[in-house]
Amino acid sequence: MSWLRPSISLSTRPPPRGRAALKALRTFLLAAEKRNFAQAAREIDTTPASVTRTIAVLEAELGVQLFVRTTRQVALTGDGAIFAARIAPVVQALDAARTELINAYKADEGRLWINAPMSFGQRLLPHILCGFRELYPRIDVEITLTDKLIDVVDEGFDLAIRISGVPSEKFTIWRKICAIRRILVAAPGTPPPPPPATPTSCLPMRASPTMPAAIARHGS
Repeated sequence: MSWLRPSISLSTRPPPRGRAALKALRTFLLAAEKRNFAQAAREIDTTPASVTRTIAVLEAELGVQLFVRTTRQVALTGDGAIFAARIAPVVQALDAARTELINAYKADEGRLWINAPMSFGQRLLPHILCGFRELYPRIDVEITLTDKLIDVVDEGFDLAIRISGVPSEKFTIWRKICAIRRILVAAPGTPPPPPPATPTSCLPMRASPTMPAAIARHGS
């Protein structure tokens, strides 16, 4: 009894390399999933003839027939099924690695709304934000300066910087940036008694109740 080996479509085109090779493998896996070259072609926005040529070049390179073709559908041969099972995890891993890398270095864009204390914002933020804009030119930064405690969520801020103690809110994420040392200074000697305070001569200031305060005497 004689056996007939399935015919292999030969192509004069060189075998695909690099990105073209990966694209050919994706096309092969999609055709295997759809079991129809026309449906695979629609999925990747190409023509059935292009899919047929891609599979033919791949078969010529491997030296085996990957599909049994009929007028209505295609089916994997034994060699094609083995090949698909071996390369599918590799192609998926490559696609996942590519997606992760693109997302990691994708240009950020949008709006960043920051709230900061008046003195901090005027003295330190301009230099910091100039460097930030150089790194992320597609992000629009809006700053609101106020010394009062705010509700970050209700007022719509993305980031708030505060000089205070540990906040009591549990619904926001806080990070300590640095410690701020506060000192009260005066000239040596005994100052004269201040004049009587009146409501019109005082400037009230409301501070955070969680802010600790300590006065130390230095020198004489």
